[in-house]
Amino acid sequence: MRPRADEVMQSITWTFEKHIVPDLTDPLARSLCLTMSYLLRQVELRIRLEGPALHADIREARKTLASVQTLL
Repeated sequence: MRPRADEVMQSITWTFEKHIVPDLTDPLARSLCLTMSYLLRQVELRIRLEGPALHADIREARKTLASVQTLL
């Protein structure tokens, strides 16, 4: 399915940083936007990497449970 969720987050982040942040003049607003940009990038990264990490964890748990099953 296109676009993927991480691609949507990248687009949102790019639009925010290129079209909204540059027009801000208030120092507090600019600071808050830097934090928001960081958080958007973290969400994008988590979306992209969390699935494969969960699959690896599940694979490892299955191996451990199979070993325990043979012992029982």
